[in-house]
Amino acid sequence: MEYGKNIENTFNFLAPTDLNMYYCGYKANNPLHSYGPAMRDHYLIVYTRSGNGIFKIKDTVYPISKKCIFVIFPHHEVFYQADLVHPWENIWIGVYGSLIPSYLDNLGLSPDSPILSIANPDIIENTLKSILDLSASKTMSDKINCISLLHHFFAILSKDSSLRDKSFSQKQYVELALNFINYNYDRGISSIDISEHLNLDRSYFSKIFKEETGVTPTDYLNNLRIKKACTLLRNTSISIQTISYSIGIYDQFYFSRLFKNIIGCTPSYYRKRQ
Repeated sequence: MEYGKNIENTFNFLAPTDLNMYYCGYKANNPLHSYGPAMRDHYLIVYTRSGNGIFKIKDTVYPISKKCIFVIFPHHEVFYQADLVHPWENIWIGVYGSLIPSYLDNLGLSPDSPILSIANPDIIENTLKSILDLSASKTMSDKINCISLLHHFFAILSKDSSLRDKSFSQKQYVELALNFINYNYDRGISSIDISEHLNLDRSYFSKIFKEETGVTPTDYLNNLRIKKACTLLRNTSISIQTISYSIGIYDQFYFSRLFKNIIGCTPSYYRKRQ
């Protein structure tokens, strides 16, 4: 990629659904170049390397200057325009995927707050430049590297010292807890481990967890473990002890009591009925 030469590359790699890209590009020296008012059906992340312009979303006009990012959110009417005297120089990526809403939310970006100042622009520019360079390649290795760089791009933004501290909402804490439980239930974790992982007081954590889910963290964890145990009892012939260990309960007798309390019969009897 050469700065000063306009580029737009399409990207065709269907495999990743959590984070992917439709296209990317670079444009410079286009006084009063504009877009909209119009809507897009995907996210467009624009990094302004130099120059000035304006960006309008939800009846708010934002002045755009160098070393900042603005985000166009799906299904929101927007308008943007380069300055007449000092037109902006932009690099952009049109992205989609299930991870993007949480990534942007973590950065504090939303339709009500679509602008982000960049404290370390050199790293951002080099990453975006690499994405542009790889995006035109047809090789599988370069496509995978390009996806990797997209993740790296968001990781850099998350580390940017200019980002304001962000406290999680009650719902977000519980979502983090559920994610931790779902991927660690087989490691013998307890509600204490979960609250410590989130750096929350145990009583407060239990309170907000029950408010959001309707059950205590311990009950959720126990029900998940027994659900996993039922699957193993139905679909495998491994021993009851192995199943107990596989779901993070290291006392087989406690496992059997818990199983009977939740399901209404012993693990052995449950298996015979299947």
